[in-house]
Amino acid sequence: MVIRSEYPRPQFRRENWQTLNGTWEFAFDDEDTGIKRGMWRGETPLPLRIEVPFSYQYPASGIGDSAVHDIVWHRRAFEIAMFPFSFREYLLYYPENDIQAAFDRYVIEGGMSGSYLYKDQTDARKYLAGIVRTTITKDIVTKFRIENEDLLNMIADFLMDNIGSKTSIRKIANTLTSNTYKTNDKTCGAYVEYLCRSFLFYPFKRYDVKGKRYLESDKKYYLADLSFRYATIGTKNADYGHLYENLVAIELLRRGYEVYVGQLGEKEVDFVAVKEDVKTYIQVCDDISRPETLQREVSPLLSIKDAYPKMIVARTKHPESQVEGIRIVDIAEWLFASQN
Repeated sequence: MVIRSEYPRPQFRRENWQTLNGTWEFAFDDEDTGIKRGMWRGETPLPLRIEVPFSYQYPASGIGDSAVHDIVWHRRAFEIAMFPFSFREYLLYYPENDIQAAFDRYVIEGGMSGSYLYKDQTDARKYLAGIVRTTITKDIVTKFRIENEDLLNMIADFLMDNIGSKTSIRKIANTLTSNTYKTNDKTCGAYVEYLCRSFLFYPFKRYDVKGKRYLESDKKYYLADLSFRYATIGTKNADYGHLYENLVAIELLRRGYEVYVGQLGEKEVDFVAVKEDVKTYIQVCDDISRPETLQREVSPLLSIKDAYPKMIVARTKHPESQVEGIRIVDIAEWLFASQN
């Protein structure tokens, strides 16, 4: 349990933040040898534990030492999520009055700012494809001593080609095996985990909305940036509904949400986004202009009986509206907004 987990300055609260309070490793350095020993690198475990934000003299710190110690060390590991440029940041780099036209470009060009240095899109895509190859070769093959780099590339291509689809490890193995390539669940599972640990893909678990439990099977995998897909496998099988899901999924992570895929019996809710114990149910779609498509997207949301917010993010190109209490928001406008 983290003590004083609230935001320290509520009147100037950031949208995304991380508290530094909690348990840290701790050490006294009365002889001032820590710098010589390289303790500043953070590689050496420290012997004591202290509860931040309390000083070591205070009993609540877990130490309660009343003596004077001029030099002390704290150590703790953090994971800081770094994402490609958001659509809002993209527009800071490429100012555009027509937000819809800018959105069309962003879907393809993505948020990898290094590619913005290339005026020719062919050169930009070569750069992006190089990032994917480098991630696979250096971050995965070398680090984890992968024996079959071809298989790893095939799995990466499969996941890129199946963005937004429920995917089991067995399905991947069976698909690749049926294409005259021999593999198995264990190897595929390990390779998918490595792709996710390299932050090339993000796995999303399913959440049983009625049973209020998390499901381990048939996760969905979304790409860190859509530009990698276009640079690697081109525009084949481009399902824009699923590509827009990818944009929304990564944006929700960027905004600090925990995100799951909602399961409601036979129906599915694209995302259950959770922040500070508040859920938001989100459907993502390309075109909802046809009544039957709108009904398909609305139906799962209306089946959820709790009072948490529900919304559809779609390519409407219209101002925000509502249907039976469900917000309908244009995806370009939603991505551009700093808040939901």
